[in-house]
Amino acid sequence: MLTRSLLPSERELYRAHLLRLPAEDRFTRFCCTVSDESVNKYVDAIDFAKDHIKVSFDQHLNVIAAAHLCALDDDTVEFSLSIEPPFRHKGYGRELFRNSIAWMKAVGIKRAYCSCLRTNGPMLHIAVTEGMDVCFDESQVEAYLPLDKAAMGEIITEVIEEQIAWLDFTAKYLLTPNNIKYIREKYKLAG
Repeated sequence: MLTRSLLPSERELYRAHLLRLPAEDRFTRFCCTVSDESVNKYVDAIDFAKDHIKVSFDQHLNVIAAAHLCALDDDTVEFSLSIEPPFRHKGYGRELFRNSIAWMKAVGIKRAYCSCLRTNGPMLHIAVTEGMDVCFDESQVEAYLPLDKAAMGEIITEVIEEQIAWLDFTAKYLLTPNNIKYIREKYKLAG
């Protein structure tokens, strides 16, 4: 399972992912009822100068799971997670969390933050098992994870994993039926 960073030019892939989430999942993700119009405004407002999105793709190159990393200040980044129903309980959330933490450490972030509903069992499970300090109130949960500066080996690993994910995505893109047909026609290759 490979995750990679989403480019600003790929904003529409993230929008499509969030719009595919059922109403209950949107409520869990955003901690409130969210319409299509609200999702569109949310995605339009993402500032890729301060936000970072890590994603996982299916075989059709649709975003199926995403971690939105939003800078709260110079030292703290908020982690928000969304996974489409058919892909739950397969490790995407944990992989996105770990990949996001590696990225945060590599760029010098000192603290990861997460807020979710008390009823969001999967996010709570990730927060607890990954060592976050968890604080409960009546309906919400806040979790914090202090981050050490990444060692050079961790930075190199993060960069290599990102490049491998890009290579995987590129190979899948080039091997789509429409692209294969185009390449065959352009270079007059036998079918």
